[in-house]
Amino acid sequence: GCLFLLCGVGLVPEALSYPGTSGIFPLIALSILIVGSLIVCLRALLVSSFYAGDFDSPFSSVMRGRVALIFVSVVAYTAVMLLVGFYFSTLIFVLGMSLYLRSVVKGGERVLTAGCMVRHTAFSLVYTVVLWFVFSEVFLLQMPADLLI
Repeated sequence: GCLFLLCGVGLVPEALSYPGTSGIFPLIALSILIVGSLIVCLRALLVSSFYAGDFDSPFSSVMRGRVALIFVSVVAYTAVMLLVGFYFSTLIFVLGMSLYLRSVVKGGERVLTAGCMVRHTAFSLVYTVVLWFVFSEVFLLQMPADLLI
């Protein structure tokens, strides 16, 4: 929680440097991140018994790999965004994460059906178009020029 708090506070000057109204959404997202991180940090400080106990529960061992992969994917998403733009990288990220999280494990392997892939591809396309519409047409926000693609 404290790491996210530091990252959120550290990125506020970057969001403030965006021209015009393009910095509004990053500031809203960072505000939510900062408030959520503060709640987690305060809960850890004030209710220390909440975190007491065994951290090696069966659930945490199952989720450890997924959380690590999602973290690496978010870092890659951010890096790819600078190369190919916000909307295309968002399309690929949403598609990849939704397919990964919804895949079925059979015999130790992740299996995706054709129907599942079609549904998730359609969802990712619709999601990205709606995202573009909300940013560009509803909120009238402009993406920074280097992230517009």
